[in-house]
Amino acid sequence: MTAPCYQIGDIYRAATIWSPQACSAAVTSSTSAQHLNTSSPLLTLMSFKKGPLYPCNPATTRGEPTKLSSSKDKIVYTNGRSVIIRDLKDAAVATAYAGHVHPATVARIAPSGYYCASADTSGTVRIWDTLGEDQTLKGEYKVISGRVKDLEWDGESKRIIAVGDGRDKFGHAFMMDTGSSTGDIIGHSKTINAVAIRHQRPFRAATAADDGSIVFHQGAYR
Repeated sequence: MTAPCYQIGDIYRAATIWSPQACSAAVTSSTSAQHLNTSSPLLTLMSFKKGPLYPCNPATTRGEPTKLSSSKDKIVYTNGRSVIIRDLKDAAVATAYAGHVHPATVARIAPSGYYCASADTSGTVRIWDTLGEDQTLKGEYKVISGRVKDLEWDGESKRIIAVGDGRDKFGHAFMMDTGSSTGDIIGHSKTINAVAIRHQRPFRAATAADDGSIVFHQGAYR
């Protein structure tokens, strides 16, 4: 199917579907070679100005919670394999992190604001720099054998608890820089959906799961 071409000065374009042969023939028959110089409208129309790029909204799934997190004037969430950090004061200011191989499920910015911890459906947690443009990877840890449904930082931005749907365990507490374990998340018989940590010492944690119970952990990590 060949779409009709319309003449706009010395420029021709197709109405719906480009037909290079038809447009090329029209240009050859009606446009002389001397018109194709530096003052041609073609060069003017090809110039562009950089504008704001607005990021995607959070991904939602029927029957599943959508994890949103905030840090000062920023909000962080996931969509597909990307993690989005948006400025609440200016929607056009945003950062996108695409380091995950599997779909990302949750992301939290550390209380210090220097790092972000994000997790995916494979049970992997990635910790990366939020200040530099390179988004340097601080660490990558396989914490459980299934989907990570939530994670949380402690008040010192040193320790993390990640919970979700695993085979041998439903949660893991670890150091952010080495990945070494700092305690056991026990007491649940089904998938853990949420976790919260007290940000002042002595540290305490609470987890909620599909078994209908909320477990309070004392000394969840050293």
